[in-house]
Amino acid sequence: MRNRLLLGFILFAFIAMALLVIPVGLTLDAHENSSTLAALKRDTKALATLLANDISHNHLPQAVRLAKTYARNTGRQVLVIDGAKILIASKGDQATDGALSKISQTIGTKQIAGVIPRTAIEGPQYYVAMKIPTLAKPLPSSSVSAPAKSVLIVTYPVTVVTRAIRSDWRNLGLYGVLMLFIAFVLGLILSNSLTRPLRRISAAVDDIGGGQLEVRAPVDDGPPELRRLAEAINSTSTRLINLLGAQKTFVED
Repeated sequence: MRNRLLLGFILFAFIAMALLVIPVGLTLDAHENSSTLAALKRDTKALATLLANDISHNHLPQAVRLAKTYARNTGRQVLVIDGAKILIASKGDQATDGALSKISQTIGTKQIAGVIPRTAIEGPQYYVAMKIPTLAKPLPSSSVSAPAKSVLIVTYPVTVVTRAIRSDWRNLGLYGVLMLFIAFVLGLILSNSLTRPLRRISAAVDDIGGGQLEVRAPVDDGPPELRRLAEAINSTSTRLINLLGAQKTFVED
């Protein structure tokens, strides 16, 4: 009986943990993806504004340093394309990547974002692309305006987010194992607390059946139902002793 109680308690705890852990894991998964794209969109918009200032005033080396510094600090890659010309590429493989070139040719006036299944950079990539804004009033010292067709594309490896998601699932799994262990300990304590009075009552009944009529079942242990059962057994044993005593007296008489 104890094993069945323990198994039932653990099974209930496992189902409860699964119903809790799986939705939380899926929520974290969706949150990681959406938050990564949201951060990428914000950074791309800010970076486009900074690059527009440098490119429009013919400060291309400064724009390249800015892009590469950003790429080095964030792990993201920056590509600026003006028509068929590569202005900035934080990683050399970007210049020959057909997927990124296709994005630069199809972009409209609005910022676009998504996932490229595979690129020449590093497997699948999140990307955000937008046209670099032109400056309304270029500085008097420069007659060069920002290229109207310059496109900024910022990419980020999906594998980085995938590792973070796997780490979340691993932590949730460890949490689930810990909760199951606690459930096992609690189930063991609970099953013992329920079956120990039964074992003591069973031992008392065996002794009484073996002729030890003075033995009494414990009435101070276990839930009320088991205590009433022990009292009933003790009462029955007392009546049995009285009946046997009366029978003995009758036979002696």
